[in-house]
Amino acid sequence: MYHNQITDEINERVESMTRIQVLVADGETLYRESICAILGDQPDIKIAGRARSTKELINKAHKRRPDVVVMELAMDKGNGEDTLREMRNGNRDTKVLFVSQYEDEKHILSGLSSGCDGYIPKRATGSELISAIRVVHQGGYFLYPSVARVVIDECVKRFRELRETA
Repeated sequence: MYHNQITDEINERVESMTRIQVLVADGETLYRESICAILGDQPDIKIAGRARSTKELINKAHKRRPDVVVMELAMDKGNGEDTLREMRNGNRDTKVLFVSQYEDEKHILSGLSSGCDGYIPKRATGSELISAIRVVHQGGYFLYPSVARVVIDECVKRFRELRETA
């Protein structure tokens, strides 16, 4: 029996090394659990934990060191950017994917400027979320099409302003 416990523990460690460890953080229980249910069916993704508040997110991120954190931009009616900075303090390798009900310029640009690795609206599909997690885990950036449009519009606007002042 002792041999089986060791074997099981070794298998768990190997599995956790090869699967993307994801910490899911959202203040809304139904949404948080829905994300976990979608991700739980993926052979390359493992739920490293769930957090319902920014404090819980920061504590779990520091203890578990997940590969990717999927977090609500405005958890606890707070500032996701500040939470991201605090969570990444000493934990720079963790990738962060913001999920949000907001698709306006203010929220998107603020979220991206804080250093997240991707931004996806809550209206996205499960398969789009899975793709986003895989992209950011591999070091890429993920912008949902409506989010990319806001970013491109802002870049064009700034380029025009620079050209006019030159």
